[in-house]
Amino acid sequence: MDDTPIPDSDDHEEASVSLKVVLLLFAVVLIGALAYLVMAERQQSDSLSSAEPAPSVMRKATKTATTTDIANWIVYTNADHGYTIKYPNDWVKNSSLPTVLALHSAETERIIKSGEQALGDFQITYYASLKDLPSYADSSNATTLLGYLKTLVEKNIPASVSYYKASKINDVDGYWFSADGYSSDGGYYLEKNGHIYELLFNTYVEANLSGTQKQIRDSFKFTN
Repeated sequence: MDDTPIPDSDDHEEASVSLKVVLLLFAVVLIGALAYLVMAERQQSDSLSSAEPAPSVMRKATKTATTTDIANWIVYTNADHGYTIKYPNDWVKNSSLPTVLALHSAETERIIKSGEQALGDFQITYYASLKDLPSYADSSNATTLLGYLKTLVEKNIPASVSYYKASKINDVDGYWFSADGYSSDGGYYLEKNGHIYELLFNTYVEANLSGTQKQIRDSFKFTN
């Protein structure tokens, strides 16, 4: 006669219930862990999308929107090319060509000295005549400054003027232009006695000129 004890049905049921409870708890923990990972990933994604973009290697100095008294600013006069202009005492004049006046703000100068590249804040370039302006495609055939700008825009020439409008500086008629290209700058073209003066800023839109840039622009005057 076989003396092997017959398993108690109650014990079997208890073991089955315990196994189900363990599996259920494991499933709950697993679902919770997956939900946590999904939420953490979403939070990280939201944080990255709203964060300020990393600064570019070629970056522009922070502009100051405030205006200041320019009475004590440095006065620069170019007798050969017939103009004068003022700029802040802490700005740096950097001109390697006799026809170019380049000005850097203190912040731009700090960026440059740190080893990074930075776009200049302001530059004046003198052209003896219309024919001395940068030549693109059919622009060399232009006989007026307006014709020159129209040609560049209508021909949609890369890395040149993409937009222009009539403007004035101290009652002198001229044109504001926006230039597509490596730096996407903007500025003014003025004409006096057949000579062309390009006042270039590190902004693509005239309305975005800083208070200091506007004061520098408004201090520009012809001397003859």
